[in-house]
Amino acid sequence: MTVKVAAVVVAAGRGLRAGGDLPKQYRCILGEPMIRRSLAALAGHNGISAVQPVIHGDDAALFQAAVAGIDLLPPVRRLAGSFPLWESG
Repeated sequence: MTVKVAAVVVAAGRGLRAGGDLPKQYRCILGEPMIRRSLAALAGHNGISAVQPVIHGDDAALFQAAVAGIDLLPPVRRLAGSFPLWESG
């Protein structure tokens, strides 16, 4: 039996507690957005068959610019009306 592994990366937060102009997943570290580093590492791992990002509905353009050229599944966009993490109980 062949086992397939998928990585689900939830990057739909707004990063409000971190402050700044951009959600923290799109901020650059050493010239690259943080989300790109994470998704590229997972996409390049031999034991992972697919990488499924989950993004905020307003971040499609930021996401596409950050991950250009990385082989990923199309992002799932967080539904409008979702509540912030600190309200999730």
